[in-house]
Formats: sequence, C-alpha cells, structure tokens
Amino acid sequence: ETPVVEETPVVEETPVVEEEPVTIEKTKIRGVVSDGPIYKARVRVMDTNNSQVLAETTTDENGNFEVEVGGIPDEYMIVADDGMDMGVDGEINVNDKKSFPMKAIVKKRAKRVNVTPASTVVAEMVEDGAIPLDEAQKSFNEAFGLAPNSSLNSFDPTENDISNKLGNLLALLADSIPSTDKGVVFKSIAKVVIKKKISIKITNESVELKSLNLTDIADEVQLLSPDSISVQDIYKITKVQKLIKARLVDTVEKIKPVKYISKAEKIKVLASKIAFELLLKEVQKSNLDSLDEEELELFSDKVEDSSEAVFEDGSINDSSDEEVELFSDIVKENLDADSNKLSIALIHILKDYKIVSKHSTKISVKKIIKYIYKHTDISELKNITNVTNSLKDEKVIEQISDSADVIEENIATESGEIKTQVQDELEDSVAGAIATKIDESDKEIVESGAIGEAIDNSVKNPIFVESIKETVKIKISIKLKAKKLKKGKRLGHNDKARLIACKNVMKSIKVNIKVKKFTKVSQTSLNEVFTNLTQTMENFYSQSSISELSEQIHALNIAFFDFSEIFNLNNFNETITSSIKIIQNIKVTNGASMFKSKLKIKIKIKNDFVKVKIKFIKTIKIIIINPIIVAIIPKQREVRFPTPPILKGGVKINSSFFIPQ
Repeated sequence: ETPVVEETPVVEETPVVEEEPVTIEKTKIRGVVSDGPIYKARVRVMDTNNSQVLAETTTDENGNFEVEVGGIPDEYMIVADDGMDMGVDGEINVNDKKSFPMKAIVKKRAKRVNVTPASTVVAEMVEDGAIPLDEAQKSFNEAFGLAPNSSLNSFDPTENDISNKLGNLLALLADSIPSTDKGVVFKSIAKVVIKKKISIKITNESVELKSLNLTDIADEVQLLSPDSISVQDIYKITKVQKLIKARLVDTVEKIKPVKYISKAEKIKVLASKIAFELLLKEVQKSNLDSLDEEELELFSDKVEDSSEAVFEDGSINDSSDEEVELFSDIVKENLDADSNKLSIALIHILKDYKIVSKHSTKISVKKIIKYIYKHTDISELKNITNVTNSLKDEKVIEQISDSADVIEENIATESGEIKTQVQDELEDSVAGAIATKIDESDKEIVESGAIGEAIDNSVKNPIFVESIKETVKIKISIKLKAKKLKKGKRLGHNDKARLIACKNVMKSIKVNIKVKKFTKVSQTSLNEVFTNLTQTMENFYSQSSISELSEQIHALNIAFFDFSEIFNLNNFNETITSSIKIIQNIKVTNGASMFKSKLKIKIKIKNDFVKVKIKFIKTIKIIIINPIIVAIIPKQREVRFPTPPILKGGVKINSSFFIPQ
C-alpha cells in the first residue's frame, strides 16, 4: 500500500494591529496648607471611593503645594499631615509646632485647594455626617456667617483676613477641648455644626459668638471616644468656658494674614495666643472645685501684658517649651506684682536662664534651675542677679546636679504618673529651699554649705520624701477615679475633700521646707492636718450652700500650716474659722476686688511665714487671727475687724497659722 501523507494545513497569518496607547488626562492641583502656613507637610491626593493615594508631594516654606494627578475622580480628598506650623507670626523659628492632620474634600473642577481647619470640619461633615459636599458647605457657611454659595477655596488664607481668622478660630476652638485625639474633636465640631448648635459671625474687625457652647463639643467627643476625654474635664470646661471664649475672641480678633501683618500687630497676637494657651494649661492642672475664674482671668491678663513686653524686648522670640513654662510659673507666683515690675523681672530672668541652663545638659538640673528662678523674690533686681551669680558657680551647679541624682534614686521604685509627679514635686521643693538660702544670703554668691543644707533638709531627707510621695499617691488615685466617672456622675464628698486637703498640705509642705528640716514631728503634724482638713471639708460639702462652700475653699487658699510644732486641734479649728471670717469680710468690703485682696493676703502670709521663721526680718509683727486686722492694698483701704492684743515677740509659738498686720 502506498502510505498516506497528511498535508500540513497552511495557516494564514493574522496581521497584528497595534493598539493606540490610552492617554490619561493629568490634572495639576495647586493650593496651600494653612493654620498659619504649614511647611514640610506631606500632602496626599486620595480617591474618596477607595482611599487610594493618587499622588503625593510636600509643602514649601510658605505652605504651598503643587502636584499632577492622572485620572482624578469627580470628587477627591487631600490630606495634609506631618508638617510644621509657623503659627500666627508666619515665621519659621524654634517655636513652631508640629501640625495636626487636616483635609479637604474637593470637586474635580476646583482650580485651587485650601487645606485648613475649616476645610477639615467640612470634610468631617461629609464623611461622618454622610451628607453631600454641597450641602455640608452650605451648612458650614450658615454656621459661620459666610455667603450661602461661598467656597472655602475662593480665598487664600495667607492673604484673606476672614478666611485666615476662620481657620485660626477653629484650630483654637479645637485646642479648647481637652481631648487626647484632635481628629475626634474636629469630628465633634462637625457634628455640632450639622445639628445647627453653632452660630458665629466673623468680620475683618470682630468675632461674635452668637451661639457656642464648648460643652456641646466636649459631649460629642465623649460619645465618640470616651477614653480621650474625662467627665471631670468636661465639668471644668463648662465651669470656665465664659473666660475661655472671651480669650478665644480676643486672640482671633488680633490675627492678621501673614502676608500683611505688621511687627506691632504680630507682637500683640503672639501675646494674646500665649495667654490663651497658658490659660488652657492652668485649667487642666487645676482641681474642679478649686478652679477660680477670677484667678485664671488675672493670670491670663498678666501673661498677655508681660508677653508683649518680653516680645518687644526679644527675650522669648526663640524660647523653648521649658522657658515658656518658666515664664508661666513666674507670672503665677507673682500675680500681685505690678505689671511693669513683673515684665522687667521676666526679661532679666529669661535672659539669665538661657545662659545659666547651658551649664548642664541634664534635663532634671535645668528643671531645678527653672524652679529656683520661679521661687526667687522679684521685688528687687538684685535678688535675681544674686540667683544668677550663684547659679553660674560650678560648685553650686554640682550640688544641684547631686540633688537631681538623689531625686532619681528616690523615684526609682515608682512608675507612671506617680513617678513623674513625685519627681516634679521634689524638684520644686528643693529649688524653693535653695532659692530661700540665696535670698537669705548677704553675699553675691551663696556659700555651698547653705545649698548643701537646703538639699539635706529636703530631697536627702527620707521623712520629707516619704511625705511627698504619700500626698502625691493619694491625689493621683482620686484623679484616676475621676477620669473613670461616667457622664452625670461626680466624685463623692470624701474624695473631693481629700483632693483639697492634698493641695493645701502640699502647699504648706513646700513653705515649711524652705525654712526648717522636716522631722518625724513634722510628718505626724502633716498627717493630722490632712485628716482634719479632709473631715472639715467633707462636713462643708455635706452642709454648706454653694456660696458658702466657695468661701470655705477660698479660705483654705490663704492658710499655711506650720508643721514644725506638734499638732494642736484648737489652733487648727481657729485657723479654719478665722480664715473664713477673713474671706467673708473681704467679700463684703471689697466686692469686685475680693480676689486681688485675697491674693495679696495669701502672698503676704506665705512670705512673712518664711521671713519670720528664718529671722530674716526681726522687727516684723505677726499676730494670730482671732480676731484680726488685715491691711488691704487696693486703694490703700483697710478692712478693720476688732483689734486683737499684739503678742509679745510678734509670734505665737504654738500657732499653726500666721497673718501679717
């Protein structure tokens, strides 16, 4: 057979047709990130549908950015974070802070994008409120007095006054809420705007808070993130929000666009902003029942006045956080001082501290030096000079460094907040004792033996250290309990009473250690005072009206207890009763000047207590206050009570309380 040969089929080749490349349209996005210009910020363009990052860039030194994006959706988001905030002065310097994350949701047709606190609120309204962008913008405009169809992208906040003021107002408003999560605060502001609970009118000249309740925002934060804010913090904000809002308005009204602000305007707004920031810090440090709105108002006013003077001098233009804390501490310690004298003292101290603090690289040593200046008598510049001369001495710095090491050993077994606060109280205490030795010395440089004695009596004294630790532990345990309270709940009377007792005992400990070694007698007396103060305040809480309770808490602010003597219950009760009588009579006689009068008395008592104990003023007359005469400095008037017999020698030896005549 002939074999069959299979033929291979012929395959015709299909011609290859090359596809045309798909051209993706690219869009150039320009804009600015501003709460004060934010430089070196990471800027990401993101798809709102799937959070995909479409492009990324960084802002320049003026907060500007430019980026090309391919295939941009009809609506997208820009997120800016990790930048540095120039602040209201619009200058790059060491005072600049890390910026908080901001965002903006934008339509594709937008030619420019402003990423600001205002755009962040609108973005949160869209994301969490689940409402369209146009509707969110309209609601926002209504809340902040803008034209209904106005766009946040229409005006550059570095040039437009109202846009700039609006962004800064929202940033400061967010700062007013003591939450650990700034993002949650902006979500909460957005919710309050959606609920139409905010109505603010901003013009070039003024800011009008028609409707703004900080508690509404804080409550929303608590609902969204209970762990980021405590009920106790909300109560504090509610109690002093009138003052916070007044400071907020004052600061925002002074703000000008960075491109047009003058040097004089810059100084005023910086001073106002520092006053606002330090006010918020003081509120957070205070106990709820001890919050004194008059004291806080005087403090913030003094901070603003002194800041202007210091900025004009140039002393804190490039100050560290440590130096700003020193500034705050000195103002708080000298609220009764003449504003001009206080400003001059601050300028000298801040300049001297910059020099002296360079003598050591240890943070703990720098803190003790800072506290020494805090405790310095600023009534005469020579006192500041003597402190600076002493702190320039190598032997003195070595001794301070030694005390810092001892403190480290004392807190080695502690942890967390207890460790931090015990360290701070010990540093403050030893600094107060050292400052007293320098003030007491007649020499330009204090003798090393005097510094050694101050250290031995305080941080090298186990009895003293133990007393500080126990007081701090009681305070922190109660504050932790307060943080866990649910909405609508408050601390019980016993816990409130113990908090106030802690504050007053700690105040007296620090005054006592300035003049005498802490002994077992001191510790026993302290414990007795604490126990009886707690019981007394608990009774006040149970039996007193709100106005009476306020007087009783004010009264304890002017009382200093002498722990060098054995506790005497009669003297203790006499102290409390007489202190209340002082406050009641000041209230009747001085009216609006009550706080300043109380403050003058408190500072005079403290200073004279120290001076008498160390015999610094031999001729001073100290009398027990049952009954009393108290000189009231405002308007050179006197509040006269029945005249007491003047005690021989000027001091009642077994008294635990002192009032100057």
